[in-house]
Amino acid sequence: MDTSAGTTTEAVQRFWCDVFGGSASVRFHRNEGNWGMGLSPTAQRQLQAIDLLVKRLDVFACKPANHFLTNRNENDCYCFANVGQQYAVYFPEEESVELDLWVYNDEWSVQWLQIDEAHWKPGKRVSVEWVKVKNEYKIEGKLALKTPGFGSWVALIEEMETPVGKL
Repeated sequence: MDTSAGTTTEAVQRFWCDVFGGSASVRFHRNEGNWGMGLSPTAQRQLQAIDLLVKRLDVFACKPANHFLTNRNENDCYCFANVGQQYAVYFPEEESVELDLWVYNDEWSVQWLQIDEAHWKPGKRVSVEWVKVKNEYKIEGKLALKTPGFGSWVALIEEMETPVGKL
């Protein structure tokens, strides 16, 4: 297979980065002459996973929000947010990060979407860790996120008014 435009893994990661970057549309190239993914099983799982996500996440109210992520290395994870209501964090591979929610709410629901399986894991209730910022007169609420396993994941974080595990 010709990898001049990148590998399958790179194509999948670009697809998700485009979504979390706020692109109006995303797609995979046709599989012509051993170039592109077309509607391969891998591409179909990505489309199924994105469908599961957009059924839960109001993408039209969200904006790219990587500035809410701390302890993040470049290209490790990406945030898409409707501040105060919903946040989605895409992890191309196993990783951890802290999310600054920018609101004063103690409890949130977190549910993980296993992208390669196009499957939601059961949701859980999590508490914000409040930290006083040194030499400043403010408090930040941090939510620690760590992928629950190997592979690509999306964490969907919602204010607790939304029942945990609602599909």
